[in-house]
Amino acid sequence: MNRSPMHPFTLPHAVTFSVVCFWGSDRVLDFSSRVSGACVRPSSIVRYLSESSVTISVTIIVDTLEIQTLPSADKPSIDATNIHQHEQPVWFENTQPRSPGTRALIIGAGMAGAATARSLAERGWQVRIIDTHSKPAGEASGNPQGMLYTRLSGHSTVLSRFITQGYFYSLKLLTRLENQTSVEPMLWQKTGLIQLAFNDAEKRRQQNIIQLGECPTTLLQWMNAESLSSLAGLPLNVSGLYFPDAGWVHPPALCRLLIDHPNIHFTGNLPVTRLTHNGSQWLTDTETNSSIQSDIVVMACGHSFSNIGQMQHLPLKSIRGQITQLPATSKSRHLQTVVCSEGYIAPAWNDTHTLGATFNFNDHSTRCRQQDHDTNLSHLATFTPSIYDALALSSATHSAIHSPALYPALYPALSGRVSFRCTTPDYLPVAGPVVNAEAFMEDFAALRKNANHRFSNTPEYHPGLYISAGHGSRGLVTAPLSAELLASYICNEPFPVPQDLRHALHPSRFMVRHLIKNRY
Repeated sequence: MNRSPMHPFTLPHAVTFSVVCFWGSDRVLDFSSRVSGACVRPSSIVRYLSESSVTISVTIIVDTLEIQTLPSADKPSIDATNIHQHEQPVWFENTQPRSPGTRALIIGAGMAGAATARSLAERGWQVRIIDTHSKPAGEASGNPQGMLYTRLSGHSTVLSRFITQGYFYSLKLLTRLENQTSVEPMLWQKTGLIQLAFNDAEKRRQQNIIQLGECPTTLLQWMNAESLSSLAGLPLNVSGLYFPDAGWVHPPALCRLLIDHPNIHFTGNLPVTRLTHNGSQWLTDTETNSSIQSDIVVMACGHSFSNIGQMQHLPLKSIRGQITQLPATSKSRHLQTVVCSEGYIAPAWNDTHTLGATFNFNDHSTRCRQQDHDTNLSHLATFTPSIYDALALSSATHSAIHSPALYPALYPALSGRVSFRCTTPDYLPVAGPVVNAEAFMEDFAALRKNANHRFSNTPEYHPGLYISAGHGSRGLVTAPLSAELLASYICNEPFPVPQDLRHALHPSRFMVRHLIKNRY
């Protein structure tokens, strides 16, 4: 292996190496963009070895890699003996060539669609994004305040690792967009976010996270009730985790800023009825009897594409959620941070607090309901009584929140919004290329009898068809990074996440599991 400066060495498949850097985290991120001519990014949680040194693990899937000589003061040490090659199942291999075209169609203008459009536009693609609504963020991305929320597992799970990496990526994206515009009056507020240890199970989860020791203090800190109360501005009665760089985002503003790019064109009121491929391009039929031609198509419209044949094998489901909005009071304006327990409450914006959100399965009602407002208010009263009291909800009204007949008189200024989260059975998003489901079941039928069967054939993909969906309530921290992952698939770039995370998000994972369990 040739390690001379500027001389490439061949690295087939996935490669992981460790870089030990005696710098601050910002310079580590800067270094990651200067290793090789491609875009190489840190692929795991940054682990702090001391105040001045960190180690990062970088995973790259490329044919060749160039290590550049950096100025001596900036040069990290790279241990070439720590390079590992990893096999991957054939059904996760990226066998699609880079699209020779430059026209992309994104279906869905919520968080997932807007982020994907921006990632492609910044790579020179001409992107058209369409939606059934007249404006972007018409569905779940339309809530006035979305929490930059990273609920981690007490164990080192794939989901926790992905949302942690997505959280850091979203923070950098928000800062970049905020610095590039003066148009939007409010994009987000870095208020900090508190997750209360509101019951025994939650306390064990948080203690396990701390004991695991994988999270730097820049991500989270454990604090007692007194310290959290000081940060929140109102009394809190239990300990919990504090995320200093988190806060709340105005999702509609974020979606508008993402698609505000000269290479992106938005069209609303355009529901899709069918997708067909003519051998060279995609034809997307709409309810206006028009047909849009494009080189690639990205489905980013949540659970709304159930009528599209190429997507019907994906087990996506919707979960109804309702938020509650209350006018701020002189006391509640003291709330300085997002506070999460069984629900959440954000600091006042436009003199209004947002509470949320309910989880209703198999419920398709789009109407705001009293019982769901009651649920949100009950969570607030039970787990954060001081905030409940600050909103001028007295003990008398606390006992009355379960009395629907009193609702109109007690809460005349109450309002809310209903939306539907798109989720998957394993609660990880789906982000990647879409296979031909019928061909896949035939080609990999041997999995029914032997889960360890070794295949030589690769999957048959629908050429140029991709998906980003299933982000659930975590879209603010998963959709932007998933957009970068899709752009890497489409442009044949190094992937921004390690191989195991990419596999965990791959749309084909459900078909593999179902074949092994003989469910098809």
